[in-house]
Amino acid sequence: MRAIVAVLLHLLLMPPAWAAAPRLVFDRLLPPAHDLGKATDVALVAAESADPHVEPFIDHFLEHANRPGGTHFRDARTTPGPAELHLVLKMLQCDAADREGEGSVRDADGNRVKHRYFWVDAVCAARIDVLSRYMKPLSTFYAKGEGRSSRVEALDGDQRADALMDAARAAASDAAGRVTPRRVRESIALDDTAPVFEDGASFIAAQDFGSARKIWEEALKKTPSSAPLHFNLGAVCEALGDRQAARLHYLAARELAPRETRYEDEMKLFARRAN
Repeated sequence: MRAIVAVLLHLLLMPPAWAAAPRLVFDRLLPPAHDLGKATDVALVAAESADPHVEPFIDHFLEHANRPGGTHFRDARTTPGPAELHLVLKMLQCDAADREGEGSVRDADGNRVKHRYFWVDAVCAARIDVLSRYMKPLSTFYAKGEGRSSRVEALDGDQRADALMDAARAAASDAAGRVTPRRVRESIALDDTAPVFEDGASFIAAQDFGSARKIWEEALKKTPSSAPLHFNLGAVCEALGDRQAARLHYLAARELAPRETRYEDEMKLFARRAN
């Protein structure tokens, strides 16, 4: 009887097979679509477009382009001075079109009746030229944004103004996104069967990836043929930005345990994240 009770207690205390594996979560920066190189100070020096939405476009661009730890963008018209690169808003064109559609609403008696409503769709397109420190043309990139007003029973100037403003801001956000890196959160399920896993996992939980790497590298000297240890080191090296070491550890894990599908799957994901 005691043996049966002991087995039952063991089963109750065991984590279920479907329980989520410990994960390593880290942020990865994707390079911008239009690379401005290593410039840290970029000045927007002119806006040659006559569109009335130029000012909100510039304000919104500067607000979204300036991110902590990234390139500093400024409006040289108000904060003059030399810069590593210069931007010129060469063109901003915003257009709007009236739209209408038909739906149904309930009348005072609760019956559904046909109802016609109206709204405004708007699109803004921008062209921005990149100039060198000495104002020499280097490259050009484009941005686009769309806006839509609320649906109303009758249009007036407010709907058009709202749609155009939303489109200008959307185009500015698109432009900012094209010249600034994008932060992506990655999550990798670690292998908790690795030697001294808990010792490193405590540092992983504290986001101290460097200490976890040191512990697992020391363990690897004693058990160099441990595929789980290589796999976990691959994940932590990737989180630290050491892609060469990460690749070697992922490869070692896959070669030491070729039937372990998650090692193969993570190797493929690693290759995708490299692009």
